[in-house]
Amino acid sequence: MKILSGAYQRDSGEVQIEGQPTHFRNPQDSRGRGIEMIYQDFALCGNMDIASNMFPGPLPSAACSSTAGAWRKRRRWC
Repeated sequence: MKILSGAYQRDSGEVQIEGQPTHFRNPQDSRGRGIEMIYQDFALCGNMDIASNMFPGPLPSAACSSTAGAWRKRRRWC
């Protein structure tokens, strides 16, 4: 996965996307092709629900503004 996401360079083999050989020099290259890596993180807050652990800061979008107030009230910091 780290090779596919551009974090590591491959030392053999080939990566193909839609039948075309592809080489990612860095994560920005793979993002440009629509590939993103979500790394597992064990530094989660046990007293928060899943959504709060995924977005510990501000909400990702103003599109969620109808529930933003309730969401912020539920959220607890570690």
